[in-house]
Amino acid sequence: MPLTGAPPGKHQMPTSAEAMSAMEGRLLGGLDLEKLSDLAEVLFALNNYRIGPIPGFYVAIEVTPGMEWCVGQLCADRAKPLKVFDKRIYKKPETAQRAAERMRAKDLDAMAAATTTRKVVKKKAAKKTLAKKQASTTRAAAKKKKAKRNSTTF
Repeated sequence: MPLTGAPPGKHQMPTSAEAMSAMEGRLLGGLDLEKLSDLAEVLFALNNYRIGPIPGFYVAIEVTPGMEWCVGQLCADRAKPLKVFDKRIYKKPETAQRAAERMRAKDLDAMAAATTTRKVVKKKAAKKTLAKKQASTTRAAAKKKKAKRNSTTF
C-alpha cells in the first residue's frame, strides 16, 4: 500500500496515498475528521502498530437508508479508516452482516493456518537443533571412550 509519510522530524501515523472510492467518499465525507483521526490511532494500536486493513474486523454498512447495505473493513489509516467493498450491495442488513461474518471467518482461518505453519517450522528447527546437539555429545563421548582405551597401559 503506498503511503504518504509525515514531514521529516514528525512522529505521526502515516496515511495511505490510495484515493477513496466514490462510495467511501460519500459515506465518510460528512464525518468529523478529528474523530476519524482518533479512530485511526486506536485502530493503528489494535493492528499492532501497522497501517492498513485489520484482518477480521468487518462491519455491515448502511449505504442507502433502509434500502442498501454493504460490507466494510476497518483500517488503521487516517485518510481512510474504513475500506468499503462496494462491488456487492445487499438488500437486507442481515445478509450484509452474514457476508461480513464469512469474511471474518476466512481471515481468521488464514491467520490460524499461518500461525500453525510457523509453529511447525519452529518445531522442526528445534528438533534439528536438538539432534545436532545430541550427535555432537555422542561424538564427544565416543572420542573420550576411545582416548581412554588407547591410554590404558598393561
